[in-house]
Amino acid sequence: MATIYSERFIVATGDNVYTSWFVPAGKRAVLKRLTGGNQNSQAGSAFLLINAFQIYVHNFPAAIHAFSDELRVTVYGGEQIRVYTSSALLKVTVDGYLFDDPNHATGPPGAQTRVQMPAATPLPSIAERLELEIPR
Repeated sequence: MATIYSERFIVATGDNVYTSWFVPAGKRAVLKRLTGGNQNSQAGSAFLLINAFQIYVHNFPAAIHAFSDELRVTVYGGEQIRVYTSSALLKVTVDGYLFDDPNHATGPPGAQTRVQMPAATPLPSIAERLELEIPR
């Protein structure tokens, strides 16, 4: 039976700082909650990234402000969890569950495909649809 741990993966703080954590091989993380606070008199931002892809942004107003948002993000063994903080007095934590993964999965089962679609044709204007002449 796989072991499940409740974990705090990242505690991030700092002025223009990235804080990272890699999911160990043979494990799988599920990010459950992103919590943070701004104790600064200036506005700030926090970004959550998985393998350099930004998946979440929280902008803090220029005042004392706290938040706690629920997530459901799967991160596989070898993948990177990263948090960016824009201010020294901005603090963010990421927590969730760490599962044993005896299959050492590096992604979901099956193949992901991408297909480039042609650009959409703009809809006709109201005048064109009503066949009206627009005065000049």
